[in-house]
Amino acid sequence: MTHQLKSRDIIALGFMTFALFVGAGNIIFPPMVGLQA
Repeated sequence: MTHQLKSRDIIALGFMTFALFVGAGNIIFPPMVGLQA
């Protein structure tokens, strides 16, 4: 089974990765994430 990623899938995957990064960043660097948000 060949599965090609669509642009929507790539955006969703990138958003989840970004959300995980920001989630971890809130614990490690709250001020920096607060300024970037």
